[in-house]
Amino acid sequence: MPKKIDSDATAGQKLLILHSLLVFGNREYSLTELAEKLRCSKQTVLRLLAQLESRPERGLIKETRRGRDYYRMQRPARRPQMALSPEGLAQLALCRDFVLNLLPDEMRSSLDEALQKAGTLLPEGEGANAFLAPQAATLARGAIDYTPYQSILKQLLAAIRRKSVLVLCYRNLQGKENAYDYAPVRLLRFHDTLYVQGWRVTDKGLVVLMYDDPMTLAVHRLIEAIPTRRFFTSLNLPSLPEDDSFGFAVEKPFAASVRFSPGAASTYVRERIWSPDQRMETDEAGWLVLHFTARNMDELWSWILSFGQQAEALAPEELRKYVADATAQAAALYG
Repeated sequence: MPKKIDSDATAGQKLLILHSLLVFGNREYSLTELAEKLRCSKQTVLRLLAQLESRPERGLIKETRRGRDYYRMQRPARRPQMALSPEGLAQLALCRDFVLNLLPDEMRSSLDEALQKAGTLLPEGEGANAFLAPQAATLARGAIDYTPYQSILKQLLAAIRRKSVLVLCYRNLQGKENAYDYAPVRLLRFHDTLYVQGWRVTDKGLVVLMYDDPMTLAVHRLIEAIPTRRFFTSLNLPSLPEDDSFGFAVEKPFAASVRFSPGAASTYVRERIWSPDQRMETDEAGWLVLHFTARNMDELWSWILSFGQQAEALAPEELRKYVADATAQAAALYG
């Protein structure tokens, strides 16, 4: 027999996971999506669905559209009353405080209103105001004002939920404007900047990928997001790198070594994780040497330059040359 994709899970465990996904997922799933979620074959999923279907009281609903089957569980007409715990509300408020600087004013107001409504679900005697009061804040250099992009963010979020194609008008770093038929899949936050990740697709007929690699666009460079009546089903994105290597734009991983002077620079670096396989040592001069894995050369040499004379690129040789050329050009500006 062929080896199972997930050999650690029993059939009973997979059936429980499938049932929970269909009950609490609050949406329908295609056979492909279920196979990906359960990390098993479609044939295994069909056998599990057959077990659910054999019990009518469990309420499995199957719908077929355009030759594709979708599955969901019937939700009870009368749902149980549930109360949000004070700790849960406080944690939601904490998440609000950490992302407020990224949200346009209208979204901030909607978020506050939603939390206030959630506060009414607290048990009797628990005052919501104490748990909704600001508990944290975010400081950001060079923050982007996303207020002008309120309508674009709404279109992106709606398209991600509905799995619909947008026509995006985009201005790149060089100021050139282009239009793309685009299937958005998720928003990504990196260094207090919002990006949308998805796929560039054909502009007519069936939604077909134009390239093998996804496209990442900065939200603040979008000029317009125009909805269409074209929909897609299973255009998933590759998972974000699980190894947390240095770099946002993912390239082939490479080993890097950087030397930091004693004091504030070395303390800052020592307090943080730059890649799971990192190794730190102190040389004879008291400088901290960081050995780690990176995924993007441009990001890495830009980061090293931010330390000025307190950091020296050691390896690879390509990195040393990048930094040397950049510092020489900077010195020429002040010559």
